[in-house]
Amino acid sequence: MATPNADRLHGIESWDTTSIEQANSHLHNVRGKLEEVAGINERVAADLGLEGTTAKSVQADLGSVAKDLKAHSDGIGKLIEVREEAMKGGIQAKDQSAEIQAHLGEVNRMNDSLNRHRSFHSRGGPLSAQVQAQAEHQLQAAHAEFEKRAKKVLSELQSRTEAAISGLPFIHKQMKSYGSAERASTKG
Repeated sequence: MATPNADRLHGIESWDTTSIEQANSHLHNVRGKLEEVAGINERVAADLGLEGTTAKSVQADLGSVAKDLKAHSDGIGKLIEVREEAMKGGIQAKDQSAEIQAHLGEVNRMNDSLNRHRSFHSRGGPLSAQVQAQAEHQLQAAHAEFEKRAKKVLSELQSRTEAAISGLPFIHKQMKSYGSAERASTKG
């Protein structure tokens, strides 16, 4: 019996998270530097020693830059969270896949053993058709169960990843843009 979902899930087992972890480390550094520069701008704005409209204008500009830097830092922080959440989901799916594959391998080895036993009995004596049918039924039931588990793992991974992605700071703006483009194309 085919197990396409278990086979699909099995592909995740070779996934290496090293590059994601390295990128997140760099993003943490960038986030820290943005926060540092924002803090410097805030201090400079407060310590200018200028008076009048020029001082207010410069303070407002530096304050605006600091606010933007903090917003970018927060966005990077959210990106890191989303990437880590998606990675955790992938790692969990990877572990569950290994477990499913191990059990599936055991069942397939038992089936291979039974097939060798059938071959032996077909030459030297009858193996009960009832025993053969029962073994085939158990094999199909086991494959169906592994397929069901794999499908559930894939579904959970997809849901978890989509939920994480929906938390990206720019995703709502992007979705609105897609929605307006979609509405425009249906009007045209």
